[in-house]
Amino acid sequence: MSQFAWDAIYKLNTLKYPLITTVTQDSTHLIFPTSFTIASTESEASYSFVLCALKKAYMKIFKQSLNYKYIMSNGADYIFNASEKNLEEDHIHLMCYFHVKKAIKRNFAKKKYRNKTEKRFCIALTIYIQ
Repeated sequence: MSQFAWDAIYKLNTLKYPLITTVTQDSTHLIFPTSFTIASTESEASYSFVLCALKKAYMKIFKQSLNYKYIMSNGADYIFNASEKNLEEDHIHLMCYFHVKKAIKRNFAKKKYRNKTEKRFCIALTIYIQ
């Protein structure tokens, strides 16, 4: 396995608990859902639980450790920390393009620019990532 991505989705149940979803991508770039977990909260403990359960299931089925080269998520600290604490192998943590784009738009919209050049640069960057 080379790439792993995870995030949570809300508003899918009456209690508004997060649904933590995980997917993996193989070397042929096909994406496979690997788990769906309803958690009471989106926290490091929840993500650690999901990753540990996934690792146990993988070991039981395939008789080898679950190792990823790349992990993709939003920029939340609890997701990053759960990945770092629960994966033994070296991996690269990537940020999801959608979340990066959303953060740039949100932060540039309320930014006070020092001069016209800085404002033009930020607008050009925002247009470029679209």
